[in-house]
Amino acid sequence: MAAPSIHSQNVAVVLLGGFNPKIFEPLWFSTNGLIPDSEAEAAEVQLVNNDFCHVHLPWVDLVVVDDKMQVQATEETVNDSQVRDLVVGILRLLPHTPINQGSIHHRVDIKLSSEAVWHEVGHRLAPKELWEGILDTPGMFDFAMCGVRPDDHNGAIKVRIRPSQEVHPGIFMNVNDEFVPSDDESGGLNMADLIYDLWPDAEERAVQIRSQLLPRLVV
Repeated sequence: MAAPSIHSQNVAVVLLGGFNPKIFEPLWFSTNGLIPDSEAEAAEVQLVNNDFCHVHLPWVDLVVVDDKMQVQATEETVNDSQVRDLVVGILRLLPHTPINQGSIHHRVDIKLSSEAVWHEVGHRLAPKELWEGILDTPGMFDFAMCGVRPDDHNGAIKVRIRPSQEVHPGIFMNVNDEFVPSDDESGGLNMADLIYDLWPDAEERAVQIRSQLLPRLVV
């Protein structure tokens, strides 16, 4: 039986706090040295106004509303550290922006060898016997687990698994390294330092969780 293989993967940073969407024009990024002028000129501005911002740069996708920012790698991202450095750069330019929560998401779509294996993964995570007489032909739609952080920071490690929308038979797995700053860490500058410091551990943890979990799901 063929071993599971990674079909696609990306990383994203999600921040909850207070943001001003209208400032995130491509020119703002290039003027402040976060991206070259050429990338600002090549950017696709989906929408930027007082309430919503969606800008697609060549290697990253940025969405901002008043209480949330998401920065996500694209297929053109050369290295995940590009996403980290952009987020850290943004936050250092906005040192007093209140940030209530941060999270680093490592997302992968994993190809499985057959539909039989695919169904078995769902059964191991969510046994169907519980649903007998309640649902007809039950199947796993979405599955999530949460664990405490293994360090001194507030937050959690969350793992979500669901059927992949990119490859069949396959599963999607998101390892969410979530951290909640203390009151004296909640500004943009401190959150920038926190993301930079936690990045290597979050990356390693996502790989470890995948490598430990998959052999238990696919036997």
